[in-house]
Amino acid sequence: MTLSIHTYSAKLTTPDAPLSIKGGSITLDEGWSPYVRGTITIAIPALATLARLDPRTNPRLSVSAGCTFQWNGVDLNGFYLPPTSRTFNVVLRERTVDHVAGEVTLTLASDEALLQDYALVATAPFERPDPSGLAAIKAVLTMALGVTPVVAAAITTKTLTNMLPNPGGETNVAGFVTAGGNGVAVGRNSSVRRTGTASVAVYTDGGASMAVIIAPNVNPISGHVVTPGKSYTFSAYSQANKQYFASVALRFHDVSGTMIGGDVATEKKLLTTDSWQRFTVSAVAPPGAVYCWPIYYPDTPPAGVTYFLDDLMLHEGSSPLPAFSGATASTPDVTYSWVGTANASMSRAAVKAYVDPAATVWKPGMTAWDYLEPILSSLQMRLFCDESRVWRLVDSSYVVAGSLRISEARNLVNAADQISRAGAGEWYDAVVIEYTWTEADGATRTAYDAASVPGFTKVLSLKYDTPYPGPGAADYILKRAQGKGRLLTPTAISDYSAQPGMELVGTFPNSPVSTGYVTAVTWSFEDDEMDVTSRGLTDTPLTAWALAPVGRRWQDIAAGVKWNTYTP
Repeated sequence: MTLSIHTYSAKLTTPDAPLSIKGGSITLDEGWSPYVRGTITIAIPALATLARLDPRTNPRLSVSAGCTFQWNGVDLNGFYLPPTSRTFNVVLRERTVDHVAGEVTLTLASDEALLQDYALVATAPFERPDPSGLAAIKAVLTMALGVTPVVAAAITTKTLTNMLPNPGGETNVAGFVTAGGNGVAVGRNSSVRRTGTASVAVYTDGGASMAVIIAPNVNPISGHVVTPGKSYTFSAYSQANKQYFASVALRFHDVSGTMIGGDVATEKKLLTTDSWQRFTVSAVAPPGAVYCWPIYYPDTPPAGVTYFLDDLMLHEGSSPLPAFSGATASTPDVTYSWVGTANASMSRAAVKAYVDPAATVWKPGMTAWDYLEPILSSLQMRLFCDESRVWRLVDSSYVVAGSLRISEARNLVNAADQISRAGAGEWYDAVVIEYTWTEADGATRTAYDAASVPGFTKVLSLKYDTPYPGPGAADYILKRAQGKGRLLTPTAISDYSAQPGMELVGTFPNSPVSTGYVTAVTWSFEDDEMDVTSRGLTDTPLTAWALAPVGRRWQDIAAGVKWNTYTP
């Protein structure tokens, strides 16, 4: 029989101050945020140390646990039992002093708790300069904690196109054509600009309605090529040398140049002399549409009013994108380029981990975690901080090297195997998410995301008060639910090498061998035991090659043995 010997220690760090630990427990759980949670009981320390145990100042603690064996290194029942240990670098969340018992109870967590505390303190929303979800995640971690995540997720890249070849008048005003008005002219202006070196200036003698059409040709009519049924968005930044009104519109034409329907236009906005206003309009290309015209409409200005246009965009999709051109500076997560000649061709943005731009707007008072959560779900990723303070961005393929083996002959104390529709990790086979948010114009928007398996019978419904980040969250939540409904929770002698994402092999009395993955581990310091939770369980035949001892190779098996006759 093996005798396990367990040791525990704790200290307050920076500077170190030892704490006399009396008991407690710590959990790692891939379904929790924070990933690490724990409670320990210590003897009341010196007054100076006790004063430092104030959760309002975010003090950090180091808690260590270890296990050795009386016959360390001896092969017992085919299993090698090395010593194990783990250290938890955590932040203090709560302190309770029991003066009669002479004890202090400390509640601990990993650094996700700090993101759940941190919120944007500002008077206006923070808008990302690009729609990269990966860049948003990195930016928030840097802003809040000054850290960068280890990326262990598959990152997809989406290419966006600005269909306007001359989006800012950097070298000329080609493609800007005026219609109507008195004495109307367009020209390049280098003194008033939002980005780059110039903007497009629109001059007029006033007194008549006018328009600026942004198209390759007005006569004969052509335009930017569109596909019927698809959505397109036109946006432009504008200001004027005097306060006056303007609006923008989209107009569609068929192959012969005949206009289809009327303009899809925005309401008028009052322009100012000291700030740039963004105009945005979206429309679905109607049946028969071949071309579209983005149009800028000054509102019958008086003489002497000059309008300025910069950072124009025309792109597929119904959500406005952050303005870009091929001249926009690339970042590690977004690469910008011209399709052809600079300032005379369409431009592209190759975006890593794209999310809908509306979802990257961080509102004042919103916590960093609440901001990131819908972005992560849409990208089908998980962000967590491990017990060593390493931030990890992972996807559903994330697993941890090694395996946790639990058996009656080795380390099993108890095991419960539950299957339930209502419990066992809340089983479901369909997900519907409702997103509700308020646009800058005050309009309330609602969008849905859904995923299910064929013949689904139980639906999980969720509601998020946040902009729709794009599809993917429902599918991700459903995938993570696979294997729920059956909950295997063995209790075993504490093994501090165990962690979520590790393979689990359980050999229990009166049951086939069960294989799956660890989702959570709780170590109890008083009992020297651990409770393990699993997912994706499969009953495995005893002759399965997966149960072979670590390091065994097929070429080591005796000649003549077949797959169906192999025994580990």
